[in-house]
Amino acid sequence: MHHREQGYILLLGQILFMSGSLKCCSINEAKGVTMYRFLAAASLAALFSYSQTVSAAPPHPGRLLASNCFQCHGTDGRKGFEELAGKSSSSIYQEMKEMQAKAADQNIMNAHARGFSDNEIWLLADYFSKVPR
Repeated sequence: MHHREQGYILLLGQILFMSGSLKCCSINEAKGVTMYRFLAAASLAALFSYSQTVSAAPPHPGRLLASNCFQCHGTDGRKGFEELAGKSSSSIYQEMKEMQAKAADQNIMNAHARGFSDNEIWLLADYFSKVPR
């Protein structure tokens, strides 16, 4: 292990120890332990500390796909050319499938719709249907 990596590991250990996340040993005791074991202990302590403080639900799987729509439909689909927030998922899905069937050069949405798979369209539709108006 390089000197720089050892320094980072000790710095991580100091941060965790000072924050109270690492209570198993002092920094001086940690120097006697191999760096790999110390890193493993520090990582586990950080993981347990992090898991106890963060309880937010993961974002909807359609959220990232929906970011493609925000330029024209507004963030979270509440503004722009057509409001998508709160619309039924089946309605959004059907509209996107109709746009896919049309020529891409007729409308910008026809071109966008062609870029999504059926599963991705369902994810988008489900996401926007759950966004409050």
